[in-house]
Amino acid sequence: MRSAGIATFFLALMLAATPKAAPLDSSASPAQGSSGSLDDARAAMVAFQHGDSVRAIALLTSTLASGGLSPLQTSIVHYNLAYIYHSTAANDKAMSECDQAIALRPGYSDAFDLRASLFMANGQIDKAIADLKAALAADPHNAVALNNLGNAEHASGQGGSALGAYDAAIASQPSPNAYEGRGLVELSQGQPEKAIADFTAAIGLKPDYADAYVNRGDAYAASSQFDRAIADFTTALQQSPGNAHAYADRARVYSQSGKFDLAVADYTSAIKASPDDMALFRARGVAYQARHNFPLAIADYNVVLGKSPADAVALLNRGAAYAEQGDYDRAIADYDVALRSSPHDARLFNNRGNAYAAKGKLDLAIADYDAALGLDPANADATRNRAGALKAKITGATIHGP
Repeated sequence: MRSAGIATFFLALMLAATPKAAPLDSSASPAQGSSGSLDDARAAMVAFQHGDSVRAIALLTSTLASGGLSPLQTSIVHYNLAYIYHSTAANDKAMSECDQAIALRPGYSDAFDLRASLFMANGQIDKAIADLKAALAADPHNAVALNNLGNAEHASGQGGSALGAYDAAIASQPSPNAYEGRGLVELSQGQPEKAIADFTAAIGLKPDYADAYVNRGDAYAASSQFDRAIADFTTALQQSPGNAHAYADRARVYSQSGKFDLAVADYTSAIKASPDDMALFRARGVAYQARHNFPLAIADYNVVLGKSPADAVALLNRGAAYAEQGDYDRAIADYDVALRSSPHDARLFNNRGNAYAAKGKLDLAIADYDAALGLDPANADATRNRAGALKAKITGATIHGP
């Protein structure tokens, strides 16, 4: 399970676990299949356990073609095929095999659970939840399905229901994933102390669980226990070198603590591990900006804007970096572009007002401050800046930039 992100907590749209492959033997059904078919099916699973998915698929496919199996045995073969296809990322084929397994055995709890994982991988959360509920109707104590239902409900914004599912999963069979999932919901609901307890329980069951350390670090950070947060992120990195989430979250805490050099170093490591994550470039740009290293900050924002030219946050920040260097025309140009996509962001109007004021264009500055206050009447910066611009207009004083 993935950890909290740089700015907000989130749960990856993946299930924590899938049920295991099902054994198929002569006791699978009163109407037994031929010994040859059963032998091939067993040999297939042995091949899969030894890493030979191609042979396993071939043997199971020939088992189905040979016939002679009972409906129950046939459904197990389809399920095992789905399991193997899923393990090799052939999800369309896995979905088809799950459908056939469920058609033959409508109460097949593990098949519903596996199909739910496929729906989640496709972003079809509602269908995943429906399948997980079907799995639990067939087997109310299916701990894997309970845990995965919690994940799916959390991903769909149903935090309360997710907590109930995790509670039931833990009562049925305590697992690191269930404790971690419940902790993530609690963290997203602003209950970091409860989250810390659950992440600690997950670590107790699985001491090398790097993600649980990352998430507990986030919970410590949310409760302003920064030293403990740093310690947990560091432990996660010892267990999982190159863990981009651990680097990014530790960098965020370093930034919150004013340790911007350390933050830059960690964001750089995170970017090395996850070079396509534009949020990391934005965050490192902010850290560079806090160090007054404006050229490097602008370089990071340029990377973001090279991929997403209308990224309002990158434009806002780059505009501020230009303004810090006295390049007010470029700052205004960035704010202009950002306002096209984010016309209700008071910060953009306030910042553009500052740039106009520094250029001596006080009427334009006052108009922007008015716009900022129209959007956010309690904006103290805009109120103060507007007063300064009015005074300068009356007295003829010069307003200096940031």
